[in-house]
Amino acid sequence: MIAKNTAAITTLLNLLLLTQPAASSGGVDSIQHRLFSDQLTSQIYSNPNEFSSALGVSMAFSLVYPGSTNGAVDEIRTVFGYLNDDNNNMQLVWEEVSTSLTTRADGACVDGDEERCYGGIKPLLSIANSIWIDDGDALNADYEAVVGKYSQQIDFQSTDSPTVVNQWVNNQ
Repeated sequence: MIAKNTAAITTLLNLLLLTQPAASSGGVDSIQHRLFSDQLTSQIYSNPNEFSSALGVSMAFSLVYPGSTNGAVDEIRTVFGYLNDDNNNMQLVWEEVSTSLTTRADGACVDGDEERCYGGIKPLLSIANSIWIDDGDALNADYEAVVGKYSQQIDFQSTDSPTVVNQWVNNQ
């Protein structure tokens, strides 16, 4: 059952990514982006239970992108198909898509017909991302202005740090 749902979710997300317009803040070539994500997923996962999505890979690199400098900006832009916006990489490329997806799958039936709504199961999608930095470190001010609401500080040396991160994930 999980494998069938995973395949359906992967297909749905890929279709949604293909049909999404480019984000207004710079945009992205969604086909190039999805191809990279699919190739990465096939290389890092070897078990049938492991799962990733083009959207997940995209969002992770979208958080890295604003902190990139020099050649890394061009490399990320090329690999993911981000559109060149006067060398401005200070943006979260997929933030609008994330909002759009979670708004569409907010637990309400699209047509209002409870009986026909996915067998009575209301669609609900929740997406959470964060950047974890060590207590002794600080983000660059420009980078923090873009990703600050996603950043969390924690003592990486603490034996409780995995528990803190896992609790954050569970609460999302």
